[in-house]
Order: sequence, then structure tokens, then C-alpha cells
Amino acid sequence: MSESKRSPSAVVTAMVPVLVRAAGRLAWQCDHAEHAEQSDQALVIHAGLNLRAAAVEAFDLLDLEPIASYARRLAAVESRSPLSGTGLFEAEVAIPKVETWRDLQVAQLLHDRVYHPDVLGMARSDQLRHYTLHVTKLAWLALEAGHGGDAIDTFVPARVADTLLFGVKLSTVSGEILPESAVGSIPSLRGLLG
Repeated sequence: MSESKRSPSAVVTAMVPVLVRAAGRLAWQCDHAEHAEQSDQALVIHAGLNLRAAAVEAFDLLDLEPIASYARRLAAVESRSPLSGTGLFEAEVAIPKVETWRDLQVAQLLHDRVYHPDVLGMARSDQLRHYTLHVTKLAWLALEAGHGGDAIDTFVPARVADTLLFGVKLSTVSGEILPESAVGSIPSLRGLLG
């Protein structure tokens, strides 16, 4: 973990520009695709990469373990479903076994197949629009949480985990296969949060 731990408010505030840029790029992609204008799939891949990098860096700065936080977040989502506890997919069992980005991508996809078949059943363009709405909501929530108060306690760690998981989902919806490298910081983007 990082030796330069920062306050949760400072970390979340530093996430805002990353989230806003990702939301804007995703909205641009959706808009161009809907108007049959030239779009750029690389924007989606890049947005996902930036979200993953920002989330991992935020977890490090907050001295939180990314995989454990991710597992808790998915388990919280699963607990609201009638399928929870059926053994079809249990995040608290599957996610701690994850070692690589590819493992995390596959585990997220398996979770989504069980708990979000409505979204996975959509056309990819509709899935991307749905994820764009989530990333936009994360940007707003980060902006609010950066001002402190109760919002910060809600954002950390759940919404930081959401940032990571939507970074993974964006890769999946764009057809990118994540690498077999260990889940952790992305060297080329280290320092994204300043």
C-alpha cells in the first residue's frame, strides 16, 4: 500500500476529472454511433483503462485492498437479488480468487450473467449507453462526496469499487480482452490522481 495516504475527500476530488472525462468520451461515442457518424471504439477502451487506473490508485491512496473492496461491492449488489445465495455466482467466493485483470473480467461477466441479464441482453450500443449513465452518475457522486459530509462515507469504498468495475465492464462491452497481468496499478497511468 502507499506511504502517501491522503484524505478520502482529497482522493475522491482527484477522481472527479477522470470520471467526467470518461463520461464525456462515452457520451461522445454513444452520440456518434446513434447518428451513424464515425465513432472511435478506442475512446471506450481508453475510458475503461483510465477508470481502472484511477480506482486502483484511489484504493492505494486510501490504503484499501482493491479486490476485497470489489468483492464486498458485488456481494452488496447480489444481496438485493432473489438469486443471492443460490450458488449460481457468489462474489465473496469468486472474487478473492482473482489474480489477473483477465480473471477479474471473467468474474465480472459471470456476475453480470446471473444478476444483470437484462443489461447483458441488450445490444452492445445499449449496454454502452447504460454504462455511460452509470459513469456519469459516478462523476456526480464524486463531485458531491468531494465536499465531505456523509456523501464521502457512501463513496468510499463502494463507489471507488464501482469505478473499477465499470472500467472492467467497458473493456468487455468493447470486446477488449484484459491482460493476464496481476491486478494492480497501471504503470503508464500511475499518478493519474495527482
